[in-house]
Amino acid sequence: MFNIESRRTFFIPFIFILLIFLPLTFFIDENIMHKIYGQESAEISKENSDGWQTFSNSKFSFMYPENWTLEKKISKFHVLDAKLIKDNPFSFLGISFSFLPNSEKLNNDFVLQQAEDFGKNSPNSIYSAYEILEKNLTKYSIDGNPSASHIVQYQLVENGIDGKLLEIYAIINNNLFTLDYRSTIENFDTDLPVINKIINSIKITK
Repeated sequence: MFNIESRRTFFIPFIFILLIFLPLTFFIDENIMHKIYGQESAEISKENSDGWQTFSNSKFSFMYPENWTLEKKISKFHVLDAKLIKDNPFSFLGISFSFLPNSEKLNNDFVLQQAEDFGKNSPNSIYSAYEILEKNLTKYSIDGNPSASHIVQYQLVENGIDGKLLEIYAIINNNLFTLDYRSTIENFDTDLPVINKIINSIKITK
């Protein structure tokens, strides 16, 4: 029987790796990132009528505005498949879509709960403060697939940086889709409508 405890034992190593590396891609110094990241090509088209560009790979595609920069530095651990950066003020969007063993025995709510347990209770958490501001199991869909999401206000242990993040988890075709949007507390809501438009443009191809 694959009960809650056995699911927790199975899933913790996976979600631990995911939760460690997604925030690091946001805050690690660019020189360090250059040493640990490899390169991955992406097809980008500028033929969209509203001035937005298109990112696509073998897994998914999405549209994004021209004032956001598509970073081609992808983790050697393949945690991120796509990364967008916006300056002045700084915002970050990371997306991963990776195979999840035994995904038929898991659900979006369970994955989200694991992320929250890690953020709030794990001795290895990167957060010194972690407050869930909003939690929703139906608000977002990823190309028509249901997801679970939350908005969190946090402070990082390492450097005391405060911020807010939106995390979305969706199990799709035996893969785990994860979207991580981070910005300053003051700017988070300003860029959120753009993030919502990006989310609505996502198409799963894998």
